[in-house]
Amino acid sequence: MSYIIAFVSFSDSAKEYPVQCFRTDLKTGDEVLVRKTDNQMIAAKVSLLKYLNWECSATIECRKDECSLDNSGNFVLPKGFPLSYGLASPEVFIKALKAAGWVPLKSRQRMYKAVLANTNSTDISYIFVRKNGVDIQILPRTDSNTIKPFGWYEGSLTEGKVVRHALAHTSFNLYGGILRFSKSFLSDEKDLERYFVPQGAKDKRTKELKKLGAREKASVQYVEYEDIDGWTIHKEIEVGDPHGRLEYLKERLAKGSIKNLKVKFGDKVPRDHFMGNSDAYWYGPAEAISGDF
Repeated sequence: MSYIIAFVSFSDSAKEYPVQCFRTDLKTGDEVLVRKTDNQMIAAKVSLLKYLNWECSATIECRKDECSLDNSGNFVLPKGFPLSYGLASPEVFIKALKAAGWVPLKSRQRMYKAVLANTNSTDISYIFVRKNGVDIQILPRTDSNTIKPFGWYEGSLTEGKVVRHALAHTSFNLYGGILRFSKSFLSDEKDLERYFVPQGAKDKRTKELKKLGAREKASVQYVEYEDIDGWTIHKEIEVGDPHGRLEYLKERLAKGSIKNLKVKFGDKVPRDHFMGNSDAYWYGPAEAISGDF
């Protein structure tokens, strides 16, 4: 599982492939060395970096300029590969929290990789690290909620001030955002509201994958085109086009007897088969918009 996903392209293809990335110092355009599923290492170029928390089969080992070549032309990786840098994994994040004074606790809920606690002058806070997110809770300090290293967390997320953040689709490094919360909390900052706006999304799919999923679930496939008189025509065809109707329309398109041929997906064909609005048939799911802490 990798919080940061790099989309890379190889020299023999313009197609982009998602790979795991465990460093925060890479940027678009960087040349990297990727270990593929067959254990082969190949050079690639970073096209895009996203916070998606995906499980990918290939991983970035290092930047290309960090490795060397042996006498046979094979890549020689730097000592300590795969290289990691910055807040790119839950393990590094948990280590940073401990360094900031947060005390590890035990939880009876198996969903948590770690639970850590700390106090300021008036409150106690807990940070819960999950596989797919990070939760924060703040409660008033009392005699009953003192912190004991590796003691049991005995509270409930139904109490106090709570937020649940998802790792996928955050617009900034969530681990870094939680460390900023730590600094603000321990400094007795009064206004912490910005840290309690939920970030990310439970659905890890990208916009493109959501569209593909919606098309696969669509009960109707139909075509839209303009005839020689300029009328917009819609005709239902079976998903997969078993009778070759789409191929027939492609032939007509090539001959110029129709134009603007499009394939549509949806739950039903538009009511008005002749004067429909081409933008009204199917809407993709809304994208969450997040801001930095």
